[in-house]
Amino acid sequence: DVERVEVLRGPQGTLFGKNSTAGVVHIITQEPTEEFSGSVSATAIEDDELQGGFTVSGPLGDTLGYRLSGLYAWDDGFVDNVYNGDKLNGSDDWSLRGKLRWDPTDTLSLMLSADYNDSEGDCCVSPLRVIDPWPEQPPNNQDQVDSILDALSPVVPSETNTDVNHDFPDEIEVIGQGYSLTADWEVGEHTLTSITARRKWDQETSVDADGAPERVGTVEVWQAGDTDQEQWTQELRLTSPADQMISYVAGLYFFDQTINRTFDRFLGLGSPTLDGVGVSNFQVETLNYAAFGEATWNISDDWRFILGARYTQDEIDFDFERQSTSAFQPAIEPFSKDVTEDDTSGKATLEWNTTDEILLYASYVQGYKGPAFTITTGSTPENTQPVDP
Repeated sequence: DVERVEVLRGPQGTLFGKNSTAGVVHIITQEPTEEFSGSVSATAIEDDELQGGFTVSGPLGDTLGYRLSGLYAWDDGFVDNVYNGDKLNGSDDWSLRGKLRWDPTDTLSLMLSADYNDSEGDCCVSPLRVIDPWPEQPPNNQDQVDSILDALSPVVPSETNTDVNHDFPDEIEVIGQGYSLTADWEVGEHTLTSITARRKWDQETSVDADGAPERVGTVEVWQAGDTDQEQWTQELRLTSPADQMISYVAGLYFFDQTINRTFDRFLGLGSPTLDGVGVSNFQVETLNYAAFGEATWNISDDWRFILGARYTQDEIDFDFERQSTSAFQPAIEPFSKDVTEDDTSGKATLEWNTTDEILLYASYVQGYKGPAFTITTGSTPENTQPVDP
């Protein structure tokens, strides 16, 4: 239910914020209509895949309108698990998005948007195509290959293999949801815009990492993880009329994000001391503040000069620990780190409409990608350092 897609080349940090360092693909969905409208679609694809969707839109009164879109998709999968006869790498997905627009006065417009999606599947499984033994142990290479083939049997690795032999469930479920309220208030000839938004994203996964129901050689591995991400944002923006000699937009932005993750990995190495589960837990908090502005000097009908800038401050901190019953992946005592960075990104553009159909422009634009921490189950105080912005 897309109205249009805008593709913007180059850094777009001034108006779109940090991390838009190479460009922006901006997808704009349809808004509620003044008259009732609707559509439905259905698709059936060979090898057990189905898709369907709908959209309805219309008025609920003189000042109130709605729009609702839905999607369902089902794929049976294309990988055969010989261990239990199941199909893998399939998915069962559905989503809904709704919009409610209210125009209580001639100068005030409110848009409430909400979306929800749920994706479940037995993903992501990679059938073996080739066995490459460890080169540092040449006398045992064939023994290694024979041991792996015995464990995989009746699966035979090949360039066209789509079979696996997994005794641990390969599963993934992702739930995403978001809500936003946009208010546009005409103050004289200017427009004051407020956008308040909240998003949540939850993922649960489990993976048969050793690829066989019996130990491959001397190793048995499975792993599972839960990730919860939640964020809320607030933007205030003032926009001037576009038809004056100098037009501009200026605003403030705030971003608050929390990520919680738990990751479990079992290693069976054939030793009571080395066998066991390592459970990693971490939480990452991110705060981002920004002030931005962009002004256009309409020199003439054909010439324009644009200046813009954005000031950004990032604050990131995390807590990490790993509990373990295995000497191979020992416990890591809780530790924390943080980083604070700021940046001012600028923009200068000269535009010339040589004809009604041709625009020439020259621009100098700076982009900014914020700092980060790479956190994995193997993180330690020594190897976990901030990634520079």
